[in-house]
Amino acid sequence: MKDDISPVYAAKYKGYVKVLKSCKLILFLVCYQDIVEDLAELSTSLQYEHLPISAVRNNVFSILMSQETKRNGPSQRTKKVQQQVYAAKSSFN
Repeated sequence: MKDDISPVYAAKYKGYVKVLKSCKLILFLVCYQDIVEDLAELSTSLQYEHLPISAVRNNVFSILMSQETKRNGPSQRTKKVQQQVYAAKSSFN
């Protein structure tokens, strides 16, 4: 199968693999996962048919506070991934 790939595409794929293995990309994806999980939770809560407006306000406020907390410091998941990334980087050096 490698023989079927032109040198131009092979170089592109090599670049893609390098980006996907990048520590920065991994950390950004973990941060995005935290954001998306909060938004998914909010979206699910807003889909209830008989949701009082007070509950909407509380749900939005809860998500905003969660995001504010994460902005002030990394989540537990992010800390764990950071430790693993730094450990992996130090093992290569």
